[in-house]
Amino acid sequence: MIPQTKQPQLDDLVEHYIEVKKKRSSVVSARQAEKAIRTVMPDCPLDGKAFDTLVAAKALAHGLAVAFEAPAA
Repeated sequence: MIPQTKQPQLDDLVEHYIEVKKKRSSVVSARQAEKAIRTVMPDCPLDGKAFDTLVAAKALAHGLAVAFEAPAA
């Protein structure tokens, strides 16, 4: 569960990331999205599958495909 104080900020950051990516590509990388979000929100309360799910929901709502890469070794 995400603390209520973090949810709106995280949603806004992911939404902004998707909007920027939508102008350049039709595919969003879940791994790159997480890396970018953690750059501006190091204490991001989501990771792994929960973060991927949020990114996927936002991307699909904008008609974008999502790439789910394997974690870096």
